[in-house]
Amino acid sequence: MASDRQDKASRRRRRREPLQVHLSMVVRTGPDPEDQLTLLNNRKLYMLGSVFEYRARMQRFLVAGLLRVATTSPRVYREIAPGLSAMLDGLRSRRRGRKAGK
Repeated sequence: MASDRQDKASRRRRRREPLQVHLSMVVRTGPDPEDQLTLLNNRKLYMLGSVFEYRARMQRFLVAGLLRVATTSPRVYREIAPGLSAMLDGLRSRRRGRKAGK
């Protein structure tokens, strides 16, 4: 019984090795081979601690990756550009209305 407690205590005290993950991330924006962008190519990542500690870094990486895909892929740009131009036109018209109301 005492040896069971000692085994459990020694397992808890023993430092665990970090989990090593090889990650590749490819974003496909269409069926053609040129319509894909590789964000990570077999990158070695070590999983340490809690996911909650690193969530801000993961969010920044995801947003930056999506922006990178949107700026380099003509197919995505064609989808986003009409919406962006309409949004910018709306912002411009609001600014003109404020200036006229002064």
